[in-house]
Amino acid sequence: ILATHPAHYAAITATDLLEHLTKPEVLQTFDDVGAALAAGGVFIGRVPNAVSPLGGHIRNGDFTHQTSFTARSIRQLAAAAGFDSVLTRASPPVAHGLASAARVTVWQVVSACYRIALAAETGMLRGHIVTQNLTFAARKGVELVSPAEEDPA
Repeated sequence: ILATHPAHYAAITATDLLEHLTKPEVLQTFDDVGAALAAGGVFIGRVPNAVSPLGGHIRNGDFTHQTSFTARSIRQLAAAAGFDSVLTRASPPVAHGLASAARVTVWQVVSACYRIALAAETGMLRGHIVTQNLTFAARKGVELVSPAEEDPA
């Protein structure tokens, strides 16, 4: 259906979808989404994070999952499909009450420990996404800037 609307959409989302596709289907989906987005359009998705220390729970918890992803593999897919920039982010728990706020606090401590362990092993101090899922935004025709990279001047 995307092929019938070239350069038409401002945004396309794929939440908990791409992991159900084979690798060739994922490549084709990125190509189709890229072709269907207008200049400045954005492809937003959430996928299982293969780098997560707990990622096997998501990857193997559903028999229909074909693959999982990393921030790097998402950037590779987006580049191959002609996207200009990609941001990847963790998908941490969200506080919406007292119990979930406590869960968020515990997760912040646990995820910091995971990131420290990965930094010790890899020598990379930043950029580790350790949540079971990661989210991404791939933009066509406009470079995305991370808030940490913005120039305050």
